[in-house]
Amino acid sequence: MCSWTVEVSPQWRKVVREFTVEIDAPSPLAMLRLALGNIPAGETLWLGPVTLERVDLFSSLLGDDWLYAPEAAGEALPLDSIPAQATPVTQGEDGIDLGALAGEFGEGLTAVLYQEFVAPADGVMTVGMGADWYFEAFCNGQSVYSTMERGNLASDIAPTNHVFNVPVQAGINLLAVRVSSGSEGWSFVSGTVPVVFGDVALERLFRPVAGKDYRPVDDTRFLEVQPGTALDLSGLDGLPRPAGSLGRVIIGATGKPVFEQRPDMPVRFYAFSMPLNGKGMWRQYYHEWDKATIDRYADAVERRGYNLVRLHLPETFLTGWQTMLDSRNRPLDEVMIPQNVAELEQNLDAGNYDRMDYLIAAFKARGIYVTIDLAARNMITRSADNPHEKSFKTRLFTDPAYRNHWKVFVDYFMGRVNPYTGTAYKDETSIAFVSFINEQDFRIATGMEFLTPSFREYLRTKYGSDAALATAWGQDITFDTVPDITESDMRTGDQRAEDTGEFLIATMAEMTTWFYNHLRATGYRGLVTHWDMIMRMLEIPGRAMMPAIAQHTYFAHPGSLPPGQVIPKSVRPNSFAGNYPNDTVIEQTSSLDSSYVRAAAAARFFDRPYFNTEYSHSGPNRYRNERGLYFSSYAALQDWDAITVHNTTVQLHPDPFLTFDSGMDPISRINEFLAAVIFLRGDVSTAPSSVGLQLEDYEMFPDHYLAAIGDEYAKLALVTRIGVLYSEVAPLEPVGSFTPTMSFLIQDFTDLNVSQWYVKADTDDSGRSEPLFQALRQNGILDPANQTDPSSSFYESETGELRLDGAAETMQVITPRLEGALVKDDTPVTLDRLTIQRATRPAAIAVVAIDGQKDLGQANRLLLILSTNAFNTGDIFETDELHICYEVGNTPALIETMHATLSLDDERDDLPEVYALNFDGTRAEPIAVTRVEGELKLDLDTSQLTYGAGFFEIVYP
Repeated sequence: MCSWTVEVSPQWRKVVREFTVEIDAPSPLAMLRLALGNIPAGETLWLGPVTLERVDLFSSLLGDDWLYAPEAAGEALPLDSIPAQATPVTQGEDGIDLGALAGEFGEGLTAVLYQEFVAPADGVMTVGMGADWYFEAFCNGQSVYSTMERGNLASDIAPTNHVFNVPVQAGINLLAVRVSSGSEGWSFVSGTVPVVFGDVALERLFRPVAGKDYRPVDDTRFLEVQPGTALDLSGLDGLPRPAGSLGRVIIGATGKPVFEQRPDMPVRFYAFSMPLNGKGMWRQYYHEWDKATIDRYADAVERRGYNLVRLHLPETFLTGWQTMLDSRNRPLDEVMIPQNVAELEQNLDAGNYDRMDYLIAAFKARGIYVTIDLAARNMITRSADNPHEKSFKTRLFTDPAYRNHWKVFVDYFMGRVNPYTGTAYKDETSIAFVSFINEQDFRIATGMEFLTPSFREYLRTKYGSDAALATAWGQDITFDTVPDITESDMRTGDQRAEDTGEFLIATMAEMTTWFYNHLRATGYRGLVTHWDMIMRMLEIPGRAMMPAIAQHTYFAHPGSLPPGQVIPKSVRPNSFAGNYPNDTVIEQTSSLDSSYVRAAAAARFFDRPYFNTEYSHSGPNRYRNERGLYFSSYAALQDWDAITVHNTTVQLHPDPFLTFDSGMDPISRINEFLAAVIFLRGDVSTAPSSVGLQLEDYEMFPDHYLAAIGDEYAKLALVTRIGVLYSEVAPLEPVGSFTPTMSFLIQDFTDLNVSQWYVKADTDDSGRSEPLFQALRQNGILDPANQTDPSSSFYESETGELRLDGAAETMQVITPRLEGALVKDDTPVTLDRLTIQRATRPAAIAVVAIDGQKDLGQANRLLLILSTNAFNTGDIFETDELHICYEVGNTPALIETMHATLSLDDERDDLPEVYALNFDGTRAEPIAVTRVEGELKLDLDTSQLTYGAGFFEIVYP
């Protein structure tokens, strides 16, 4: 007989109990009998069906001692026996570092680990393993599990990454694990995990459901913030209406964006991307909107506090819904590329063009500026879904027909008079800036065949003869045999690398000049940007030509895999995400010691506007609650000129969320409120000092074309302002003048990982940043009391408002109008006025004054924020580690609950009222509050709320 405690829930749950039979019982006693206890009187417990089966299933029988043998290229070590050359190695807490054992590291290296173990009987053993980056496990010579196709998927290598059952035989067994390195590491770990019965893939599925752990939001009071509520941020920027009434956005004397009629006061933009592409039309029905709906949408945008909207990829919208449907998977080579206005208008959807005109006018009337991508992958054609290397972006470099099409469309667009404003777009002052084309940067790893003929011609002009080329490159080569450009060609630092880099820089310069001249010829005089994706040194000369800099940056950028067929995919009429054919892969680590903020900071030029035009801490990363306090605080400290979340954080139509940011994701909504008050309202102060990052061609080239500014320099962004100083290429028009407090000549660089869709800079924990921070102290930027210690990844801003502990993955923000913390465990946190005594989940916790300009001590209206994690109802993940999403659920969203005990300094006599809010700002239910010795006390168990909430309004009489 054995006892067993089971937590009862409102939903059906499968529960498994393993026990050992110690006696033989005669019939009829040889059967399973259950005796229940502790069931409240009057309650009903549903139980069954109950099955009983005999299993010989063991926990992992593996130890920490292995035998290791490196596998040479082309060699195949035995997997059913231990080779003589295998040497002992003991797994430590962090596993086995194979790179250290081998004394070398490179992608594609292989080693085999061996371990003999004894099984007490024939049966099955549950084991857990993880590897950086691929492994295949063999037991007694038979393959039992492999990640060779997909890799580990999880960047945090742990035994729980991959759990599987291994058939074993009584007596001695041999487990062999072949481990192959990835691009960033080579390691292995194994460990004991809970025994799994049955189909491991199905048993480990994670399905969040409404109940004690997750509360559903009230989706009837969710999408559109109601006027006058605590979440209504209308007029937050204080700018006059309509947008553009102070003239164009221009470059001020110090390089900041200003208005023509207010040149002494910089303007800051808080924005989101509104993708006017096929997904946008599918998910939000943009192509069906009438004027009343557009006005309703513009009102919703205004009440969220945005003063800039990025009209992202409008080319698809302008060609229309039906064209998009008909054009899917149709390559550009098979369609007409319009070469004149008549051909262009054949491809334009007049109804959608009118909708965009009215949308821009509606934004303008409400003080909302726009920025527009003038082109993307398909332009105004009947083609869609072209890969980057065969898209409009790449063909523009060399094909006159594609260039002429860009020119025809831009002339047409800029010359068009918006019937709802009476102004031609070339003269429209509510356009803050435009992008020539979205993300035209070279994705070298995806293929550069489109530039090979031009590269050969460039070399022919430079060298004149095959012999001269062969001599310069030190190899047997001719102009006609020069292959496509690859990244490896540019990493050698030799003449070939130099020629390749110089060619690509010249190509970008020619493209930039061509774009600029044709756009200016239309009469448009506003700001322009280009080369907005990759923060490589290769792009520095091209960026230096631009009067304004744009940059994209991401953390936990999603990926996709072919469906694993573990569960069937659903199809839903209201859900793009729910019809997504692939499995979604997402990194599940904290952003707080990553490079995504600081690498972007190191890409900024000090003497001209710096617009972040795409960023996201993407869902479904469990730590995306960090973004609101983290990203926007450092953007404010840096005094960037715009931040633009990606993507549709304002929606009118309910749609399940999945990747990036979304108006349906409660965590995105909370992050955006924090971003509005921290960045746009200016709750976090700008650093008074600045550090120039001096770039010189002789340091960058030819060795570092593909690198970014070293991470040790970028870390300075966590304490003060940083920005590029580069004078070797002149901008195409005048910019500002800026003199930093101090400067460093950049001599160290950081590797970049560039995919088709995003860029990630490596981090640097070498300790080389410590002398840089010491120099800041010597120059008076950091005072003696500042607690910054780069050796322990602790950074305090020079303003004293921001404290980041990268090692603990926590952060504190203390300002007069806002205090908050990012917490990972139940450790108490004391700020200035806010104290967090208890927090049972990783969360962002903040209190914000929302009473005009009053600070936390005087405001009669405060907003308390608790942000944890959220899912759709019906989401299904591979495991509770959340690395792979198999199935996207539907509305309503589910918010992870927590128990938080908080106190807030309060010298007032009256006790405030506290309300949990719906996401439209309306009050949902009252919350108990007490005052003890000058402190408000809140004991919040959000599992007890009727609806999931992240905002709590505190109102004094």
